[in-house]
Amino acid sequence: MPMGVAQAIEKLQRSFFLGDGLEKRNVHLVDWASICKSKRGSGLGVGRILDKNKSLLAKLVWRFGREVSSLWKGVICAKYDLSEKGLRWDWKVPNSGSFFVKAIQSLFETSSETASLLQEGLKVVVGNGERARLWTDLLWDSIPLKSAFPRIFALAAIKDGLVKDYGKWIRSK
Repeated sequence: MPMGVAQAIEKLQRSFFLGDGLEKRNVHLVDWASICKSKRGSGLGVGRILDKNKSLLAKLVWRFGREVSSLWKGVICAKYDLSEKGLRWDWKVPNSGSFFVKAIQSLFETSSETASLLQEGLKVVVGNGERARLWTDLLWDSIPLKSAFPRIFALAAIKDGLVKDYGKWIRSK
C-alpha cells in the first residue's frame, strides 16, 4: 500500500476514534498510540495500517514458499523468469518491477526490522530435496551456505543445484 494511502486511512481512523469533526477538534483524552495497542496491551486493538500491510505481504512471502502451483505464484515466476519450485523470495526485483513486488522486496532490506523477523521466522524444510537449493536456501548460523563456506562453494560443480542433486538419503534398517 502506498504511504499516502496508508496515511489517509489512518487519518480517517484517528478522526473517527478521537471524535474530530470537519469544523471542530475535540480534546483527546487518549493518545493514538494507546488506541493502536493490542487489547491485551490495554488498547483497542485497532493497529497501524502500515504494520498490517507488512504482515499481509509477509504472509504472501510465506505462501510463495509453501504453494507449488498457485496461479499468482505462476504469474510472478513467469514474469520475472523464476523457478516455480523456488522456496524463497530472495531475488532482486528489477527497476521495471511492479509496485507489488517492490513492496515485498522492501521487506527484505537488511536495515529493516521486518527483514530480521522474516529471516528468523521463515525456515526451509528440506523434505525430499526437490525444492530446496543447497547453497542458497540452507543456512548455517543465519548465513547461506555459499557465504558461510565460500571455498567449498567455489569447488562445487553445481552452484545452483537442489539438495537432491547432491545425493540421496537411504534409511538403513
